[in-house]
Amino acid sequence: MGRLLCAIAALAFALAALPFAAHAQPADFPARPVRLVVPFAPGGGVDIVARLVAPKLSQAWGQPVVVENKAGAIGAVASEYVLQQPADGYTVLIGVAGSHAIAQYLHHNLAYDPVRDFAGVTVLSYSPLICLVAPSSPFHTMKELVDAAKTKPVAFGSPGAGSQPHLIGEMFNLLYGTQFQHVAYRGVAPAMQDLLGGHIPMVMGEMGSAKPLVTSGRLRALAVTGTTRNPSVPDVPTFTEAGYPNFEVNSWFALFVRTATPKPIVDKIAADVTKAVRSPDVEARLVADGWQPGGGTPAEFTKLWMDTSKQLGNVIQERHITIE
Repeated sequence: MGRLLCAIAALAFALAALPFAAHAQPADFPARPVRLVVPFAPGGGVDIVARLVAPKLSQAWGQPVVVENKAGAIGAVASEYVLQQPADGYTVLIGVAGSHAIAQYLHHNLAYDPVRDFAGVTVLSYSPLICLVAPSSPFHTMKELVDAAKTKPVAFGSPGAGSQPHLIGEMFNLLYGTQFQHVAYRGVAPAMQDLLGGHIPMVMGEMGSAKPLVTSGRLRALAVTGTTRNPSVPDVPTFTEAGYPNFEVNSWFALFVRTATPKPIVDKIAADVTKAVRSPDVEARLVADGWQPGGGTPAEFTKLWMDTSKQLGNVIQERHITIE
């Protein structure tokens, strides 16, 4: 009788644990639509990449993958929204190096902790940054621009205070003793318009939005981040080739979920996204637009995330940059 009671108890325990075990298994994920939450308005680089990858994931999963835009506070609005949803992998945040990796350094009253409350999944794409001037600019090389900025202040525009293009301008000041002075715009488009109109001498831009203007000759590119030249603008030198070898910047779009999300679900999303962004058609489109496909394991991305956070966090602290 004792053995029978023990067997019944063991069976009851095993049956009680089944829902939890099933919840943690990736085989049935997803069983309903998945949302990709973009922290910026439609039409920007992050939104374009999200809408490129979403149909591929929908095809692989047999479920709709819906892109939702939750703009505001350099990514904080989207992050807070995702944290209000269940930790089940059905609501995924797309964060960027210039927002999610540095939120804790920029905001004094942040309602969440990016490291404690989120788990990294994988890189969606890498997004090189590019130094841009107007065709009428007197600066034809990066050296000419830097030499000028060492003797007197030179204004540069970015999509906003605390954005990664802003921070890499400040990083350049720290590394090379330049006097680039930041001018914040409300997004990429108004900054580019002022550059095209000759109202500002230089913009630190993101490749996805800058490439059409460069290839059409409407803007001149002086240098681009990356260890090798970007195949979409092969005539533009890297910062290293231009004479500034210490200027390496990590710039990426990546996926995050709540930290309580079961690890098997996180691993499945990472593996399926890796297949999607490295598929021939998606990779070709990304490369054509100036991006590079991401992918990789959660552990690989988490290391990149922490390295980027440290790199840009140091710039924020040394330049005393804050956002209320």
